[in-house]
Amino acid sequence: MFRPAMVSDSAGILYKRGVTGPEPIGGYLADTPDTFSRDSHRLPGMDLKDATLMILNESAAHPSVAKIAQAAYDQLASGQEVDYRVLDELVGEASGKGVLRAIRQRYGATAHEAIFAPILREIDREKPVPPRRGPAAYQGNADPLTASSW
Repeated sequence: MFRPAMVSDSAGILYKRGVTGPEPIGGYLADTPDTFSRDSHRLPGMDLKDATLMILNESAAHPSVAKIAQAAYDQLASGQEVDYRVLDELVGEASGKGVLRAIRQRYGATAHEAIFAPILREIDREKPVPPRRGPAAYQGNADPLTASSW
């Protein structure tokens, strides 16, 4: 009788037939890398160095993106911080050359988010916030949004 080496349950999780019973070999990862959860669609956090390495690998056909990704990865690998302007340029160039779209198509939305989230978080953390403009000066009139009549 034929017994497949791999079986799946009703949720689509693949199991390998083992001596002691089925062992999970795939599925959705929960917040911690060592637990399986069918309900969670989130991958564990990827660090900035791994994210830049993934972009570097996927941008081989685009030298301008690969050059920026290589510079960012080299700085991170040597233990230095990367300036937000380099990361911002990396995301902009990758977007312009279609690398972001290619990563999403190749690996899916969840992996795309796991790759770009640490880069975007780091840009958000470092980039200075411009000052807000003061209230507009109305020429002798009350503010039209707060006036009692229009």
